[in-house]
Amino acid sequence: MASLHKRGELWYVRVSYGKVVKDIPAKTRDRRVAESLAKRLELEKRTNGYKLPTKTPLVPALESFMAWSETIRRPRCYWNEVSRLRQVFGSICPRLRKNARGIESITPITELGQCRFVEQITPMMIMSHLDSRAAHIKGKSVNADRGILQQFFRHCIQKLGMVHPHGGKTGSPVDEVPKARVKLSPIRYLSTDQIELQLQILEGKPVLRAAVAIMLFAGLRREEATWLTADDLDKPLQWLWIRPKSDPRTGEMWAPKINKPRRIPISPTLKTILSEYMLAGRPKFWLIPSPKGLRWNPENMAAAIKAESERFGLAWNCLDYRHTFGTHLVQMGYSGREIAEWMGNSEQIVHRHYANIEGRNRKTDVDFYAKHKRTG
Repeated sequence: MASLHKRGELWYVRVSYGKVVKDIPAKTRDRRVAESLAKRLELEKRTNGYKLPTKTPLVPALESFMAWSETIRRPRCYWNEVSRLRQVFGSICPRLRKNARGIESITPITELGQCRFVEQITPMMIMSHLDSRAAHIKGKSVNADRGILQQFFRHCIQKLGMVHPHGGKTGSPVDEVPKARVKLSPIRYLSTDQIELQLQILEGKPVLRAAVAIMLFAGLRREEATWLTADDLDKPLQWLWIRPKSDPRTGEMWAPKINKPRRIPISPTLKTILSEYMLAGRPKFWLIPSPKGLRWNPENMAAAIKAESERFGLAWNCLDYRHTFGTHLVQMGYSGREIAEWMGNSEQIVHRHYANIEGRNRKTDVDFYAKHKRTG
């Protein structure tokens, strides 16, 4: 039986666990508050630590989670999470009714969104929702929806003190939901002949040609390419820097995916293309500006490249350009650590992507295109 005693002006609850006696501070001068704590501790002791389920209102919990996410995520990652939550629950709260541009985005309320309390969401309901989504999206996206739900429940448990009646190992109902099977698609990349063709069709579009060349010969992500400025190229054009910066017009802050600056060696081929591009008309600020001279949205830039390529029957995308850089470096014999450092990835991801690529003799530079051009 739990008992009370005082130390100075504060109350303590004495509870025995077998032969072990613990004095737990109630942190109060009010005896009634201390008695309430003693009853709760006695109940937990008798029920072997079992905690009764709570009742956490769903809408305030979602607002709390998104407010927390906004403080720690990059803007793009935050809005991606908002979009996924909108698909999972529907537009049930103010933050889920607007997209990244501030435009109202209304999605019908789902079965999960109709729950009044978080604790009413069961593993079966989650599986049913993910199964219905799997008919329209790939397994990787289904697992992303599962992942955002897991983060939401973890927030409710850790920040809001939720106790779920169907919680698994971590107290979350998502623990009982298996991950979707993801089909591994082969890596696509351009051969040296295909690189030459891709660059040829873009000769009349200098900005697009420079963007494609940077992704092909430096392995940048499309978002990283759109955030490049003229200052990210050193004067002798030997290194290309990827580092945090802000948009002077909007004030938006940006950082690389791994939140760590990196530099990539500029090959002779890329140096030639960039030198011609800079001489033709040096960019005022952004290295790859939009048609209006502003920072280009990555999706709009990719769409412009795709539209121009499709005119000539080519179907390569920005990810294929990036994989071209990694694949050819592996074939040239560069180590996974070097490639990971230049591409802004971990060594594990590099090995997973390019494990089936055969490496040849090590070279002294990263210009996999120059030899082909000399012998062509």
